[in-house]
Amino acid sequence: MKIEDPANGIYSIKNKIIQIAVEPKKAFYNEPRRILRLLRFVSILGFSVSQEIIDALLEIDENNFKKKVPSARIGLELMKMLNGAYFQKVFPILLNSLSNLFGMIFDIDGIYKLNAIEAFHRVIKIKTPNNALYFGAIYLPLKDSKYKLSGVCKKYQIPNVFAVEGRRFFYASQIFDDQGQIELTRYSAGKILIELGQNWKLASEILQTESGQKLFSQFSEFVINEGMEDAWSTKPFFSNRELIGIHGKSVNPSSINKLGDSLLRWQLENPSKSKSDYIQYVKTLNSDTSSNDPN
Repeated sequence: MKIEDPANGIYSIKNKIIQIAVEPKKAFYNEPRRILRLLRFVSILGFSVSQEIIDALLEIDENNFKKKVPSARIGLELMKMLNGAYFQKVFPILLNSLSNLFGMIFDIDGIYKLNAIEAFHRVIKIKTPNNALYFGAIYLPLKDSKYKLSGVCKKYQIPNVFAVEGRRFFYASQIFDDQGQIELTRYSAGKILIELGQNWKLASEILQTESGQKLFSQFSEFVINEGMEDAWSTKPFFSNRELIGIHGKSVNPSSINKLGDSLLRWQLENPSKSKSDYIQYVKTLNSDTSSNDPN
């Protein structure tokens, strides 16, 4: 059986090249959402693009793109791109465009403009494909901005989990890249792990400085030596109301945050202890306080 292939599609598939059957420049102008689909296919399949497409992408009509492609559609395609195993291959295409193709997709109009080359360098450092990690790397400059990741998610109508997880990676950069040093104890390390969450090991891939990488290595070594790899999942034994009851009616409600912090410290420093052990610990503290009361 003979297969009709006027667009030479079989060749394209065999050689992993994306091409468009019609004239690309005209196709992108008439339906600019094709640009997003093209980038999604590159991210998912890892294919290269034809020279015709590269030439057409050199000059994209930005006004036409913004007029015809709603933010929600950008968000939908962006989520699919971020999930691709070859997401890093999208960036050379974006950077090859003489138009502001990167900005059309990622910038927050009138609020925040990203540097495409710097974003590319952050993304190519990532060794473990992870959509939230890519998202955090692209928008990393927002860690020092008043504009929040939740605003990005709202604009593009993408799940807020991207903002939640992205902020975890922002926190990693603030702690390891910016802070410079950490006094490592079970308590300090545990608090960092809780902030970073289950994917704490990936945090090293968003760090931008040698000193940050070195500090993270020291942190990671400490965590492993202390057997704290799962400490990120630590939850307080008791609610605030329960803590007030345990510590007694004399507790000032305004100091409840300090009690909660003390509970977390105790749990991290005593990983094998139970709720009843903590209650006994508080009773001992109260007993010691009473015995030392001069009245």
